[in-house]
Amino acid sequence: LGQAGGMQGLLVGTGAPAAGERWFAGDGGIDTIAYAGARGGYRILLGADGQVRVEDKANGDIDTVSGIERGAFADGIVDLSFTQADPQVLQQVGLLYQSLLDRAGDIAGLSWWAGRDFGRDGIVGHFMATPEFNTHYANVGDAQFVQALFRNTGLQDSDAGGVRYWEDYLASHTRVELVASWIGNASVAGAQFGAHGLWLA
Repeated sequence: LGQAGGMQGLLVGTGAPAAGERWFAGDGGIDTIAYAGARGGYRILLGADGQVRVEDKANGDIDTVSGIERGAFADGIVDLSFTQADPQVLQQVGLLYQSLLDRAGDIAGLSWWAGRDFGRDGIVGHFMATPEFNTHYANVGDAQFVQALFRNTGLQDSDAGGVRYWEDYLASHTRVELVASWIGNASVAGAQFGAHGLWLA
């Protein structure tokens, strides 16, 4: 799928990767992993084990990467430094993108959010103050807002406590508090992580 290169890049085989999966780890300096295809042909995932993986959309091959700062794709080089952030922060940001905006993050956005120390509730509030969030929800009522969370996350109305539970929750809590609880819900995380991980970018 890829090859590690750059100033001090190393290909490291550790553990026992499944078929179609390889492990790459940097060794200090600026390490680069190279792929033959364009960036859009790959998904950057966060596994439930906290490891970051790159999946080839075409054939399903997966690389686990650690300590890699750059990704060289056919259409350019991208900064992968955000993948070295705290996995809990990456999970939180990834779930915010998916639950609220119904999409994976972009590299620049992930890098920005992962580099901020807002704290758990702080990052939710700042995320919900963005122009893109307001475009989606500025004129949306509470019931529609809850339904959007279920729809974006791919959950049924009875999952994660049920729609009614979250509507009642909003009666005595802010939307920021609701979303902070939502992305901390095990059913929500489980729906987004899937077989290989949470789609970050």
